[in-house]
Amino acid sequence: MTGVQTCALPISDAITAGEDSKDALTAEIGELSTKRDGLDDDIKGWEEDIEDAEKEMKEAAEARAKELKKYTADEADLSGAVSALEGAIQATKASKPASLAQLTKISKTLDMAAGMADALGLETDKAKKALALLQQKEVPMENYKFHSDDIVSSLEGLLDSFRKEKQEVDAEEVKAVQAHNMFMQEKSDYVKAKTTKMEQAKKKKDETTESIAATTEELTTTSAELLDNQQYLTQLAKMCADKAKTWDQRSRVRADELSALTAAMTIVKEGVASKTTASAVRLAQEGVSVRMAVNLADSPNAMQALEAEAEAEDASGAPVAFLQRRMLRAVRAVAPEDGRQ
Repeated sequence: MTGVQTCALPISDAITAGEDSKDALTAEIGELSTKRDGLDDDIKGWEEDIEDAEKEMKEAAEARAKELKKYTADEADLSGAVSALEGAIQATKASKPASLAQLTKISKTLDMAAGMADALGLETDKAKKALALLQQKEVPMENYKFHSDDIVSSLEGLLDSFRKEKQEVDAEEVKAVQAHNMFMQEKSDYVKAKTTKMEQAKKKKDETTESIAATTEELTTTSAELLDNQQYLTQLAKMCADKAKTWDQRSRVRADELSALTAAMTIVKEGVASKTTASAVRLAQEGVSVRMAVNLADSPNAMQALEAEAEAEDASGAPVAFLQRRMLRAVRAVAPEDGRQ
């Protein structure tokens, strides 16, 4: 791992974590959006189902209203016919002989009943025959009395037919009401169930929408932090690169310095040792720097001065510090003459 990589390692880890978080949040938003779209489709479908069911209920209610209106009219007609026939039969049986007013009333009743019977497809031959008899302008009482039984029989036959027709009409009405109520109840339960599902789906959609908003906000924050970290990493990488470059330069300088020191030490050991006595070597080793030693070794005048000082020190036992100072002065004095700094 390079110095730049090591320098940027913490922020690189943060960027990696940020990118992973961003990918996860983006995927989560995608899943939530798909879920929301699915709920939208469900809600739309249930709304259409409810609309269709309510339309069917409205049409059924309108049809039932028409059926009820027809039944009410038919039932009223049949009930009226039954009542009229019952009265006519009673009047016919009680009339011995019948008056002209009674005959007229019975004739009108029979005429109405015969018309209804014909419309309903009932047996009307006897009724028409009796009606023809009653409608004669001059009906001798003896003839009427003779035919009264036929008239009563015809009226009673029509009465039975009307009663049966009314029973059938009433029964059909009961069945129609029952079927209509069952249909309306079924559709009402259907609409209620679909409405419940739709309300639940709407609630889930609202929750999903809130989750999308919260996750989107979190994604925005994460993306902003990631961008900041990436920008900071760019700057940090440059700083680290500059630092590494400076470090390399310093390392090369130190290596050059070490090489120079090594070379100087070699010169001291080889050059000075070959040109001085043991006393001068000891004096140089104890009191001079490497640079001074190099200058000393390269200067014949300085070497002669050092030799003289060393011999004087050996002869007189003067302190080394004094000879060192003399040697330094000699070096400084000689070096300019040799053109050295």
